[in-house]
Amino acid sequence: RMNQFILEKARSMPGYDPALASKIDRDSYQINREEAEFISAVVVDPLRDSTHHSRLFKRFEIANDFILGEKSLVFLFHVPESYWKFAIVKPVSKTTTV
Repeated sequence: RMNQFILEKARSMPGYDPALASKIDRDSYQINREEAEFISAVVVDPLRDSTHHSRLFKRFEIANDFILGEKSLVFLFHVPESYWKFAIVKPVSKTTTV
C-alpha cells in the first residue's frame, strides 16, 4: 500500500515523467516494469514534504502478530532519499503498561 501511495502521489506531481519508467524497463533486463515505475516515482521525491517533520508514514493495529502471537501496533516509517521502509511492531500489552 505504501508503494501505491508513493506512485499515485508522484504521478500527480509536475516533475513526474512516465516515459522514464518505460525507458528504465526497456533498457534494463534486471528491472521489471513495476520496479521501473517505482524508480521513476522516487526521482520526484513525493514524500519530501509529507515526512519532513516526522518519518512516521503510518501507524496501525494488527489483531495477532504472527511472531509475537498477540495484538500489536505497527509503526511504518519512511527512510528519506533511499525510500526504504522501516517497521516496528510492538505488542499492545507492552504499549499500555505503566
